[in-house]
Amino acid sequence: MSLYQNLTTNFPNLNFKKKEPLSQHVHLGLGGPAEVFWQATNPEDFIEVVRFAKKHQLPLTILGWGSNVLIADRGIKGLVVKNKINQFEFIDKPPTELNDVNPITVNDARWEKVTNEKLSSNQKYSDDHSQFSIFNFKFIKVFSGTSLPWLINQLLEKNILGLHHFIKIPGTVGGAVVNNVHGGPHLISKFVLGVEIVDRVGQIKLLKPAELKFGYDFSRFHQTDEVITHVYLRLWLGDKTELENAKSQVQTMLKAKTAHEFKSLGCVWQNLDPKTQTKLNLPTPSTGYLIDKVLKLKNLKVGGAQVSPKHAAFITTTQDATASDYLEIMKQINQKAKEKLNIKLKPEIFFLGFTKEELAGII
Repeated sequence: MSLYQNLTTNFPNLNFKKKEPLSQHVHLGLGGPAEVFWQATNPEDFIEVVRFAKKHQLPLTILGWGSNVLIADRGIKGLVVKNKINQFEFIDKPPTELNDVNPITVNDARWEKVTNEKLSSNQKYSDDHSQFSIFNFKFIKVFSGTSLPWLINQLLEKNILGLHHFIKIPGTVGGAVVNNVHGGPHLISKFVLGVEIVDRVGQIKLLKPAELKFGYDFSRFHQTDEVITHVYLRLWLGDKTELENAKSQVQTMLKAKTAHEFKSLGCVWQNLDPKTQTKLNLPTPSTGYLIDKVLKLKNLKVGGAQVSPKHAAFITTTQDATASDYLEIMKQINQKAKEKLNIKLKPEIFFLGFTKEELAGII
């Protein structure tokens, strides 16, 4: 029995598709078809299908917005599920298992330095939440497919702060947790109280922050086959001054986003860690600066892909671009970095459908 027959037999009321072009479902507009594709719009169906796939060891890929993934031109084997479920609720308190836990704060200087270089003194980001009591905190339970920008706007209307730091992130809450996204120096891990998952054998589990292995652009989900279903977040009710500052920060970030609004995956590479920056004697950890000023690769072109003339940490594409073009630019940048500086840049994006041989020299 084929994968398509297996799924349609067990879920006759769901609309599975064969050979669906994934270029229509990712931000960059590149990539081949899914062997089988399904767009989830109901939480119960999503969890049921994911558990079925895990229990029966079916190849499974979950897509959110697809804003930081590069899909191979040949596409992806197995079942690809597009998670488009917007759902959240306020809760009085988190599950009992999470009562005595706190979110994880990951300290990393590279983004704070880059961000604060660009902001005036009265716009500096603050990490000090020590003034908040338990009565200021607000708890929400969010389905993993929920749009992060949509959720932020919903919360700001209710004067609830925390996630506003991530207003520029085009993706889902689940994707943001998987990659522990950064908004300025803030990482989303500092707001995560717990995560519900479907594990690799189809069991539902609740994970505490200490189990999530959060790091800079990293979580345990980079190394497991687990699927996030819900995220518990601890945010806070802002006062008038905080709300005004938050709205000012949001406007600043949205203007910065508009300045870079073109077809790309955003920053392709992680910024340099402090040790590497010091070793290379660079004035900033920005990989955009390194690619432009040190490697001299701004405007590098391969087929329909190009290092952006606006920001060298971005790779832009034209209508005739392929994923192979995009990948080749990344290989050439890393090759030049190795030859000239003896370093290897680390990607911020994810690669789907490629072989290990094709990704050699990049990851």
